[in-house]
Amino acid sequence: MVSLIALTMAFVPYYGSIYLLFAAITLNGIGGGSWDSSNNIWLVEMWPNKHASVMQSSQFMYGLGTIISPALISPYVSGNSSQHTPAERIESLRLPFTIVGVIQILVPIILLILFFIRRYRKPGDDLVDENDIEEINNNHISQYQSLRKFKLILVALLLGAYDAAELGYFYYSPTMLQHLKVEPSEAAHVLSVLSAAYTIGRLVTAFISLKLTPDIIMTYHLVIIIAAQTCLYFGRHNLTIIYITTALLGFGFSAMWPAILAFTERHFKLSNRIGSLLFFFAGLATIFTPFLIARYLETWPEVLFVFEGSYLVASIILFISVKLLLVFRP
Repeated sequence: MVSLIALTMAFVPYYGSIYLLFAAITLNGIGGGSWDSSNNIWLVEMWPNKHASVMQSSQFMYGLGTIISPALISPYVSGNSSQHTPAERIESLRLPFTIVGVIQILVPIILLILFFIRRYRKPGDDLVDENDIEEINNNHISQYQSLRKFKLILVALLLGAYDAAELGYFYYSPTMLQHLKVEPSEAAHVLSVLSAAYTIGRLVTAFISLKLTPDIIMTYHLVIIIAAQTCLYFGRHNLTIIYITTALLGFGFSAMWPAILAFTERHFKLSNRIGSLLFFFAGLATIFTPFLIARYLETWPEVLFVFEGSYLVASIILFISVKLLLVFRP
C-alpha cells in the first residue's frame, strides 16, 4: 500500500488526462490512508510510555517533507507560460518527481527487509496461543460498552472536524490571500511560514509531550488556533499581521493531530479497529471541504474564515463533551 504513494508520485508528469490523474490520486490516497492507520498504531505499541513524544517527532519528519518536496520541485515548475510547450514542461518535471518517488519507495523497501530479518511482533503476541486468538478477540470486542463506543465516535468526529479545518486552511489560504489582494509570490511566502512554524512546532511539542498530557496540549493549542484565526480575520489586510498570525497558526496546528491520537491512546487504548475508525472519519470530513469552500472563494474569500470557525468550534465542543464524559462517566 505504501508503495502506491511512491509510484503515483513518480509518474505525475505522465498523467495526460484528468481521468488518469483522478485514478492516481485515488491510489495515492489509499496508500496514504494505509500508512496513517498502521504507522501511528505501531508507534504506540513500540513506545507505550513515550508514544506522544514519538508521534510528535514522526510528524515533525512529515513536516520536513512538506518543506523539502516543494523546494525540490518548484525550480522545475514553469506553470502555464506560453514560452514552454506541454512536452517541455513534462520533460522538466520528470527529474524532480522521479527523485521524490525514489525517496518514498525506500520506505516500503526498508519495511520489506525488516519483515524478513527482524519481523515486527505486536507486544504480547508470544504469550498468546494461536488457537485462542479468535476467542480473545471476541472477548475483547464484547467488552466494548455502548458508552465507550459513543465516546470513541465523538473522538473520531473531533479528529474529522479538526482535520478538515487544518487541511482546509493549508489548501485554500494561499488562494484566499490572493483574492484579498496579496501578491501570489507573497502568498507563497506566507504558506512557507505556515509550513515552517508547523514543522518547528512539532519538534518543540515532542519535548513538551514528555512533561504534559495530551489533554493539556490539545487545550492550549486550540486556544492558540482560535486566537490566531480571530486576529488574522481582523488584520487580514495588513501583511505584517498576516505573517505573525500565520506563524501562530502553524504552531497551533502543529501538535493537534498527534495529540488527538495520544489522547485516544491515553483514555481508550488505540487498536487497529479504533485507528481505522479515527482515520475513516478524518478522511470523510475532508471530502466535503472543496464543496463548502471552493465555489465561494473567488467572490467571498472570507468564506474560509467561516469554514475554519465552524469546524474549530465543532472540534472544541466535541473535545469538551468527551472530557466531561470521561470525568462524570468514566
